[in-house]
Amino acid sequence: MIGLVIHLMISGLIALVYAYGFEHITHKAGWLTGAGFGVIHVLIAGVFMGMIGMIHRLMVASQPVPAGHLLAPGFFAANFGMLTVGAFVMLHLLYGAIVGGFYVFSRVPVAREAVA
Repeated sequence: MIGLVIHLMISGLIALVYAYGFEHITHKAGWLTGAGFGVIHVLIAGVFMGMIGMIHRLMVASQPVPAGHLLAPGFFAANFGMLTVGAFVMLHLLYGAIVGGFYVFSRVPVAREAVA
């Protein structure tokens, strides 16, 4: 349960990064723009998945896995098979598309200098 809560909190923070990108980088939002940000997201997340085995002391990188240990996911979760890699990529792209599709720009007026 703790892992789920941490994952949901991180996902909320990542959504804020997406919002910053929509507001300040692309100046637009939509499912396609969100999926584009999802490409960057999946690349970063795939690299972090590969590093989990280096951080978690009960994960091992090779088989056979000793009792009481877990197989490390590897980069892009490749140690769990190609179907998992495909799901990993598609779900991150879907996350980006959903965030982009639901994002609504803030309508805060920006003060501008008057041109004489």
